[in-house]
Amino acid sequence: MHVLYVYPNFTTLRGAWSTRAYDFARRWIEQGHRVTVVTGVYDKSDLRPTGPTWTGVVDGIEVRAVNVRLSNRHGLGRRILTFLLLAAFASWHAVRRSYDVALVSSGPLTLGIAGLAARWLRRRPFVFEVRDLFSDGLEQLGIVTNPAAVTSLRWFEGACYRSATRVVALSETMAEWIRKRHGAREIAVVPNAANPALFDRGAEPPAEIAGRDAAFVFTGTMGRANDCGQLLQAARQLRARGRDDIHIYLVGDGQRRPALEAEALRDGLDHVHFVPLVPKDKLAGWLAAATAMVLTLKPVPVFDTVSPNKLFDAFAAGLPVIQTTQGWIHRVLADHDCGITVDATAPTALSDAMVTLADDRQRRDRMARNARRLASEVYSVDRLSKELLDTLVDALGPRRSTPAP
Repeated sequence: MHVLYVYPNFTTLRGAWSTRAYDFARRWIEQGHRVTVVTGVYDKSDLRPTGPTWTGVVDGIEVRAVNVRLSNRHGLGRRILTFLLLAAFASWHAVRRSYDVALVSSGPLTLGIAGLAARWLRRRPFVFEVRDLFSDGLEQLGIVTNPAAVTSLRWFEGACYRSATRVVALSETMAEWIRKRHGAREIAVVPNAANPALFDRGAEPPAEIAGRDAAFVFTGTMGRANDCGQLLQAARQLRARGRDDIHIYLVGDGQRRPALEAEALRDGLDHVHFVPLVPKDKLAGWLAAATAMVLTLKPVPVFDTVSPNKLFDAFAAGLPVIQTTQGWIHRVLADHDCGITVDATAPTALSDAMVTLADDRQRRDRMARNARRLASEVYSVDRLSKELLDTLVDALGPRRSTPAP
C-alpha cells in the first residue's frame, strides 16, 4: 500500500516538535508499505530543504516539501497565505501523484482541499486526520469573529468530514464533538503516542535544571492558546508563600514568549526560567530532572478535546502531569492516578498542585509509575501506529492493501 501523508509540520527526532508522522511512517515502511509525506517547513522542524521545492528520503520516508516557512510567531495574514500555498502544493500531489490512499492531517483546515482533490478528482480513498477543531478553535480564541467567516469555515470543515472515507480524531472527546457538530459517523480515535524507549529517566539532566529539588517543566509553544501567563501567576503565588525552592521552566518558543520573559523580569521572578527549543532526542534529560510536566491551555471548551504531544512525552518519561483541560485528559489522569487536573480560572489551583507534588514524594513516585505504565500499555507508538494503519487499510476496502513492492 502506498500512503500519501499530507502533514504540514513534519519533523524527525532531531526537531523540536511532534514526531507523529515520522514515527508512524517509519513503522509502516518497516512493514513493507510505502509512505510519501507532503509537508512545509516548520520552524521547529529539522527539515531544511533547498530550492522552492525539495524531494528527498528521510529514514526511508519519501518527503516532498514546499519551501514555505511555517511559524507560530507569524501574524494571521502571513499564516493564511502560508496555509493556502501549502494546500495548493499538497493538492497538486493529490491530483498528479500515484498512491493508494490519501491521509490528510489538519490543521490547518485548508489542507482539506488536498483531501477533497484526492477523493473527487483522483477517486482515491481520503482519510481525514483531525488534530485540531479548527473553526471552533478560531472562534473561541477570538481570532475569527466575523459570523460569516465562521460559518464558511464550519461549512468547509463539514464538507471535509462528509467527503472523507474515514475520519481520525485524536481523542474521544474530539470524536464526540465532531459527531454532534457535523454528524460524522465513521470516526476512529488514534491519539498522539508515547515512545518510552526515547525517554529514559536515567538520562543526564542539563546543568540548568540539575540538582533542583522541585522543578516543573512546560514544553512547546508559548502562544495565545497556551495561556502561559498562568505559570507566571503561579510563580508569584509561590513567592508569596515563601516557596522560591520551586522552579518553573518554560522550554520552547512562540509569539507570546518575549512578553512573558519581560513580565517575569519586571516582577523579579528569578525562579522562572526560559529555555530555547530542545530537540526531541535531547528532551529526555529535562524530563528526567523534572518533578512534573505542566500543561496549560486557555479555558475554552474546544481545548477539552486536544491531544497534546507533551502529555505523551510525560507519560513516556514516567512523569506526573499537572494540567488545566476538563475533558478526556482529566478523566485519564483521574482514572490512572498519574496527575492532577486544576481549574484554570481558580487563582491558586496551579500553585497548590505544584506545592502538593513538590512536598509529597510518595504520591509523586506513585503517579510516575502509573504514567510510565500508561505509556507502555495504552499509548505506545507501536500500538497506535498499527491502529491508524488498520484504519487506512479499512478505507481502501476492496482495493489493494498489501505492502508496496
